[in-house]
Amino acid sequence: MESRLNDRLRFGYGRRVSQTPDAIALHLFGPLRVDRNGEAVALPASRKTRAILGFLALSGRPVSRQRLCDLFFDIPDDPRAALRWSLTKLRPLIDSPGRLRIVAERDTLRLDVEGLALDALRMQAIAARPADLLSAADCLEALELFAGPLLEDCELPDCAAYMAWLSTQRQEFHAIACRMARRLADATEGAERIRHLSRLVALDPLDEPALAALSNALVQAGRKEEAHALVAGAERQFRQAGLPVGPALRMSLRLPASAGMSAPAAAGSATSQPDATPVTGRLGVAVLPFLNHSPNLFADDLADAFHEAMVHMLSRFRDLEVAGFSKTLAYRGNIRDPALMGAELGASHLVGGSILARDGVLKMRYRIVAAADGTLATSGDVEHDGVDAFALIEDAPATLVARLAESLIDAARGRALRRAIEDRTAWDHYHAGVVEGFAAAPADYGRALEHFDRAIAADPGFAKALGCAAWARACLGHGACDEGRREALLQAHRAIALGGDDAEAISIGAWAAVHVAQDFDAALRAVEQAVRVNPLSRVAWSTSGWVRAMAGEVEAPLQHFDRAERCNPWGAHLDNVDGGRAFCLWQAGRYPEAIAAAERSIERLPGHVGAHTIAMACAVAQADWAGARDHAGRFLAIFPEGTGTPAIRTIPLRDAERKAILIETVQQACALAGKPTTA
Repeated sequence: MESRLNDRLRFGYGRRVSQTPDAIALHLFGPLRVDRNGEAVALPASRKTRAILGFLALSGRPVSRQRLCDLFFDIPDDPRAALRWSLTKLRPLIDSPGRLRIVAERDTLRLDVEGLALDALRMQAIAARPADLLSAADCLEALELFAGPLLEDCELPDCAAYMAWLSTQRQEFHAIACRMARRLADATEGAERIRHLSRLVALDPLDEPALAALSNALVQAGRKEEAHALVAGAERQFRQAGLPVGPALRMSLRLPASAGMSAPAAAGSATSQPDATPVTGRLGVAVLPFLNHSPNLFADDLADAFHEAMVHMLSRFRDLEVAGFSKTLAYRGNIRDPALMGAELGASHLVGGSILARDGVLKMRYRIVAAADGTLATSGDVEHDGVDAFALIEDAPATLVARLAESLIDAARGRALRRAIEDRTAWDHYHAGVVEGFAAAPADYGRALEHFDRAIAADPGFAKALGCAAWARACLGHGACDEGRREALLQAHRAIALGGDDAEAISIGAWAAVHVAQDFDAALRAVEQAVRVNPLSRVAWSTSGWVRAMAGEVEAPLQHFDRAERCNPWGAHLDNVDGGRAFCLWQAGRYPEAIAAAERSIERLPGHVGAHTIAMACAVAQADWAGARDHAGRFLAIFPEGTGTPAIRTIPLRDAERKAILIETVQQACALAGKPTTA
């Protein structure tokens, strides 16, 4: 077995779908192909007809004829006749004697996939396995199946709803392929590792940690010219995409081969470009060089790289105004009066600490000091497994910065609340809106909007306040009328356009656009940009997960929720992450896991309406009537309006049919609890 796996690893990722006598295989990756007994059969010339076959193959449940007509046909006279014509062309391709594959049940159609070799479904089945049961052979098989974009020759530019579905499906499978390639790269060394990293970079040319790991692997293999060419080409791509390049990629060319760099555990590292017109009122922060208590394990130049990485990563949190690396480097070993240092560096808070490597663990001790009086605001310890060079310039600083950013932003919010309203800056009003509105229990969206409107009045181009104002308007039901929806959507789009390098402003604007008007096209582009701008932002990853989940994705959102939790496992809003997980798992039909995630969310925030909704829907789906009644009783005690609750009525699900199913199951659960509900 091991020998066969090594042979497959050595000779590449060729397409492989096993065949059996009289077998029918559907190849959905790359151009659609149907094989019968190992030989390709001629396909209909109609691209639309081929697209219908691909859609039915991946639907996983019966689809109404009306749904198919809405997706594929814009014919005023008789779209159902056009659908029947397409079905007559498809049946001979996949039907066998005595076996009809396209099954009509009342007014629905489904594809009977039992016994079919279907590459996309096989890849989904592999991806659904628990991580501890996913072998290298499984990862390789999934990559072998992924031979090109899904339904490559089935694009229909004039069918917007179908193209949105196809785009979502392609992103799902691309995310699976990236995960499999990354696992293979983590599990191999030498030439094999280089090949798998190359595959990962080919899948995502802007994955900076993968690029840095590949560059270092090439350097270790003595292929320095290839490494330099890789880095130069990557920097050109980043510039063309409007993204800056962090230090990890360039540092990979300078690290000694003995550094033993391992594959990065976290994705993306992108610096934020200088803000030419910063909004006044941000919290000023200076990161002083950390004391290096491990001189025998790594040199001072790597300690400087650790310091530079911290400054660069912290600066991506645009709530903070971070002093530059060169300015703070001069304070190495130079302990002075905090007030004087704060004045010289333009910082109200100073960050310092030490690093100590011992027994393969890097221990980072930090402290945050208020510059005005030198008092200790907070301190703590953070540990990171691994003391190699890559840990010092990428993974360890990222772990520490996520903790520091949370504490510093809390300090900014505390300062905002202490100031009189007339003395508050735009940023102070924004922070007050978050604390007194969004984070209140229960949330007070009206009060939040008052604060955000004040912030916008003080600075009309304040992207984060615009996005939050749009979100508050959506939660207040402004999307129910045309005028309110237009105003909120305009603010959401302005937040995305003006967000620049503020990942949270972009992602908040994206969520507001989805929530108020289901503008998924703009939102999906925005959240993709947000996680690249700041891959350490929990808000960016969590929002990306929610937007993609509402668009109908499962695999990518689950990965993004995991990234959000890794960014900030101690955050106060992880209920959103677990609620998002519950929603994805419900969509995938993994009901017990969905209920467990929903319960974790409700435990953290009893009023999380989405988690309550999924718990009820899953219980009904499993015919667990007692459980459905219990979940509904708990839900109705908080939300007596039942399905008339605004948060349920306005849930921004792209798939209207799936939304109808969700609301119907919640109605059933509420009826079991003996309380009438309104639709």
